[in-house]
Order: sequence, then structure tokens, then C-alpha cells
Amino acid sequence: MSKPAKFVATYLGVLILMLTWWSTLRASGSVGQIWLVAAAYGVLLAVWGVLLLWGRSQEKGTR
Repeated sequence: MSKPAKFVATYLGVLILMLTWWSTLRASGSVGQIWLVAAAYGVLLAVWGVLLLWGRSQEKGTR
């Protein structure tokens, strides 16, 4: 498994965990914490984008 594929797999796993956590919070009525989840999700997206770009640059370097 290549490094970018590992990053994508890890990201998807964390995303699924966050979505289940968010649905649990929503069901319990903790509206204030939903913003925390949304902020964390935004950070995850940013990190994932950086890792994806880094992975692509690594692939170009090895070719």
C-alpha cells in the first residue's frame, strides 16, 4: 500500500468516526459541540489536502 493510499484510508476511518460522533451529539442535543465537530472536520480536510499534495509531489519525485 502506497503512502497516499494509507493517508486516504486513515482519513476515511477518522471521517467515519467523526460522523458517528456527530450524529450521537446531535441525537443528544449538544448543539454547542456540533460547532466543535465542524471545526475539527475543517482541520481534517485541510490536513488531508496537504497530505494529498505531499503524496503527489513524492510520486513525481520517484518517477
